[in-house]
Amino acid sequence: FLGTYVARNITSSLGDVTTSARKIIGGDLDVEVAVTSEDEVGELASTFNTMTGQLRETLGSLEARNKDQTVVTQVATEISSIQNMQEMLERMVHLVQRGFGLYHAHVFTFHEAEQGEELRIIACGYQEGDEHEGTHGTTTIDYKNENSIVARCARERKPVIVNDVRNSSEWLPNPQLPETRAEMALPMMVGDRLLGILDVQAETLDRFTDEDANVKMTLASQLAVAMQNLIQFEETQK
Repeated sequence: FLGTYVARNITSSLGDVTTSARKIIGGDLDVEVAVTSEDEVGELASTFNTMTGQLRETLGSLEARNKDQTVVTQVATEISSIQNMQEMLERMVHLVQRGFGLYHAHVFTFHEAEQGEELRIIACGYQEGDEHEGTHGTTTIDYKNENSIVARCARERKPVIVNDVRNSSEWLPNPQLPETRAEMALPMMVGDRLLGILDVQAETLDRFTDEDANVKMTLASQLAVAMQNLIQFEETQK
């Protein structure tokens, strides 16, 4: 009786693992094996559950990356035919905010003036229904401002991520964006030349990752090239 009982328990546990494996092959990644013991079979079930969880995370990450790449392609395609700089940038921030589901997106252009280098906000992408939707600011930020994520990005020429802006000394609050919790700034460059900064903001903490930065840097680079082409086109017209 004891031998039969042990054998049945082992067979039942292994059968659960096998059944769960077949469900995963069929596309059900939410399945888990019940861990009913602390022996080798229980350890196998626990390890199987850990592997399944990691598989869910990996596939979720791949799906998110593919979705983001699709948004990047759509934005780049749609703005490629716009011949007016202001119109192009306004359309771009609108698509970025909607496509990535962000709280806000805006772009600054970089200027070298006699009084010093500065960044001027030129296009704002607000959420649908926001009272400021469709408007664009005129704020300028000093290139040397130590309390600005955008200015730091411009100086360092690389992405800057702050996932808890309320506890950062670098954050420059915007009264029109009271719900900002995380921010990422990306340099828009052609070669060594800085043309502007793409700045995106979220309402949730820890919203941005290094993977986000990699994907959106592709977009920032494409935008910089589009800006450079429009600048050359306008100069040719003149």
